[in-house]
Amino acid sequence: MNRQVVLGILVIAALTASRVDAQKLVDEQNRRQAMDLYRAGQALMASEQFEKAAESYKAAIDKDPLLSVAHYQLGQAHMALKRFASAIMAYQGCIDSMATLHQLEESNKFEVDKVRQETIRELRTELNSTSQKMDELKKTVLSQRLTELEMERTAKGSGPFRPPAFVMLAIGSAHFRNGNRDSAGSAWEAA
Repeated sequence: MNRQVVLGILVIAALTASRVDAQKLVDEQNRRQAMDLYRAGQALMASEQFEKAAESYKAAIDKDPLLSVAHYQLGQAHMALKRFASAIMAYQGCIDSMATLHQLEESNKFEVDKVRQETIRELRTELNSTSQKMDELKKTVLSQRLTELEMERTAKGSGPFRPPAFVMLAIGSAHFRNGNRDSAGSAWEAA
């Protein structure tokens, strides 16, 4: 039975690791390539070559799935091509990528807060240490830093993810043009 438990834990760990890896930011080379493809898509949109622009934005998203602006512009290209269902999917991709970026930011805040907590403990220990004679300047600097860290720790975070209004308006328009007035109304209200 222990063997099955260990096997189950390994499978869960592997699935979790692959999900976490999928949410990481891409490397610098892929990011640059994605931005180049995005800029090419912008030039194609400006010259009203919407089909080619959509292909360029898709290629940019393949290079960097978290490039939210490419998802949004892909939606814009689909709207120009009157492919409203595809536009909805692209706008949803924009929202999903923004939510993932927010989640990554929040998880990094957790890591930063852990380091901050450790630093606060170290500063308190040093300030309260009787075995060390401390000059007044050092004591003042450490006390100020401790106060700053404690204020940062208690400051409110950014809170839950909320999609930007312009994306919700765009997805609402795509739903409306696709004939789904209820979904359009819900998206517009969320904006």
